[in-house]
Amino acid sequence: MSTAPLTRIVTIASALAVSTVLGSTYSIHRKLNENYEDNEARHDETERTLRGHVGLIEDALDRLEKKVGTQGGKGEDKAGKLYEKMEGGKST
Repeated sequence: MSTAPLTRIVTIASALAVSTVLGSTYSIHRKLNENYEDNEARHDETERTLRGHVGLIEDALDRLEKKVGTQGGKGEDKAGKLYEKMEGGKST
């Protein structure tokens, strides 16, 4: 019995196994890159949304400060005293 056909079969099977592993690795790598790009796009969208909400909150705070009269730090001392009074004189 000759070992040449057996060696040829083992070589072909090994080459097939290696090519399958390489193909699967490439496919997984491509899919991970796609998912990474999608995730980055979602994060960018979330960041823009949060920045927009922070801007709205800052605008609302400015309007409230103008309405109450504490804009630009004026009245901050009065607000601090009121806070201390509400906390029973405790300072943090």
